[in-house]
Formats: sequence, structure tokens, C-alpha cells
Amino acid sequence: MDSTGLIILPEIEDLLYPLKPEELANLEASILNEGVRDALMVWEREHEKILVDGHHRYAITQKHHLEFKTISRHFDSLDAVLDWVDKNQLGRRNLTDEERALTLGRIYQRVRDHRSSIRANSENTEEKEQGRTADKVAEEWNLSSGTVKRSSDFASAIALLKTCGESGEVAATRVLKGEIKDAMTELPAVYKSHPENFQALADGLADGARKVREVFPKPKPKIHTITPSVGVESVNNQPTESTEEMSAYRQVMAGTGIGGEYDDAFFDSVEKAAAATQELRNSEPSPIEIQSNILQCFVCFDLLKNVEPDTLWETLPKYIKEQVQPSITEAAEWFAKLSHHINGA
Repeated sequence: MDSTGLIILPEIEDLLYPLKPEELANLEASILNEGVRDALMVWEREHEKILVDGHHRYAITQKHHLEFKTISRHFDSLDAVLDWVDKNQLGRRNLTDEERALTLGRIYQRVRDHRSSIRANSENTEEKEQGRTADKVAEEWNLSSGTVKRSSDFASAIALLKTCGESGEVAATRVLKGEIKDAMTELPAVYKSHPENFQALADGLADGARKVREVFPKPKPKIHTITPSVGVESVNNQPTESTEEMSAYRQVMAGTGIGGEYDDAFFDSVEKAAAATQELRNSEPSPIEIQSNILQCFVCFDLLKNVEPDTLWETLPKYIKEQVQPSITEAAEWFAKLSHHINGA
């Protein structure tokens, strides 16, 4: 608490984004010429007056010993205050894409955690609850639920980055300024796959790397190959019957971050697998076709295993979901039997 009686909570201050130097200079000049025109918002919690809105204006008044007015607003909890601060910030036009994604992610996580605590004993599964929460937040901000969930992943990655000491703080600042070109897609990917590498990532970004992949290059996918028997045409050369559908799916997936720089390899594998599957359905498979298909299956798996299943499912178009869903349980049982045969119980 300072001499004015206002309390600055670090939980609130940590949510705020710094003004650009010219913005701060203009605000200071305006206050010196005209005074503080807008009252500072405070939350009266018991006998405390906690500053909610107006931190930059408040700092200027303290620097120049100026007077200011306050208005009180009622909040039920600190989480309600934090939610108000984030929502108020989303209304600013000068946020970077990274700052906007972080703020939206925090809003989603707050709603998700609150609803999960209320419905802890509900019959609904966590996955269904998260889906409805994402839909609720998405509708409020006129966005897709996929965008909301990706923002949540980005917010989690930034939070972990900030735990990496001084270099983590520097790296997070660079990310939020928009200086790291692939941060929106690659930070969440590293967070999910290799969170233990975040200290090294923080050090690399703090030292001047302009991309996450400059610090951690994306590994190339493993490709399985076989030599076809003489006189046997590989089933992988068969054309797929859903070329137009796959073309449409490529367009749907464009910009989602799924597959990254290996989008072409990803979709080529899917198309080949679709052709092979159709061939197996139409006739009795030969041994070479079975060999080819099992290898092709694991080519696809090498690419798909780096994608979170819930993220992948959210981006799939309806016609693919309708074809895949009836076979999911059967496929899981088949792979379980194969694993049991290879590795034992």
C-alpha cells in the first residue's frame, strides 16, 4: 500500500501490457496539461482499496504528485477482477496478435477452471465440459472454438516460459511484441511435446533467435519403405476416390498449424492410405498389399502422433468424422492385439 491508500496487486499488474514509449509519453503530456480526466477504478475488498484500472495513469500521478479521483466497482472475487481486466484489455486496438491470443487464452482457462470446479461431481466428462466451455467463450467473442483452444495452449506456453528466470521474461516479452515469427504455432507445440526444453528455448530466444525453430528445428518424419515384389504394382499407386474431398480438406486445414511444414507429406499419406483402404475393401488383399498397407499405416502414424488428438478431431470435417468414428473402437482393439502379440501382456 502506498501513501494514497491504493493497493497494487501483482496478480492484476502481471496481466497488463506495457504502453509503447510514444503512447506513454502522450499520456503523460495529456495528464500534465489537463489532469487525470478519467477516474481510476478500485475494488473495495473489506477495508482495502485495490487498483483495478488505471495503473499507467496512477504511476504518472505518483511521479508528479498529482491528484486524481477514484470510482468503486463491486466484484465477487479476485478471479472476477482478473476476468474484467482481461476482457477490458481485449477492447484495446493496439494489442499484438500474440497479446490478444494470450489474453483470450487466459479468459478461457479461467472459465474452464471455474466450471470444472462447480461440476466436479457431474456425469459429464472433462473433454465434453471443455468443449462446451470453448464454445461458450468462442460465441462470446465471435470466434471458433478451435481458435479459443489454441489461444489457451499459447497462454500455457507463455506461462511456462515466464518461469524460466530472467531469460524467460525477456523471451516472453519478445514473443508478445511479435518479434518471434513462429511463436503462435510452435511455442504450444514445444510446450506439449518437450516442456522440459523450455529453459533452453528461453535462453535461445533471449539471445536473439527470431524463430522457435531456430532453437529447436522440427524433426523430419520417418518414412518406411518396402520394395514391391516383381510384377506386383504397389497399391499406393492406386488413385483415391475422394480426390475432391481431400482437396477441400486441405483448404479447411490450411492455417490451422496441423502438419506445419509437412502438410504435403501429411495429406499425401492420408490420400495413399485412403486408396489402400478402398482397395482392401473391394477385394481379397494379397500379402504384398497387406505389407504395403501396414507400412503406410505407420507412415501416417509417425505424422499424426505429433498432433494432439482433440485438436485434430476439432479440425476434421464432418464427412471424415462420419467415416472414421465407427471404426475407432475396432482399430484400438486391433492395435491392442498386435501390441500384445509383439510385446506380450
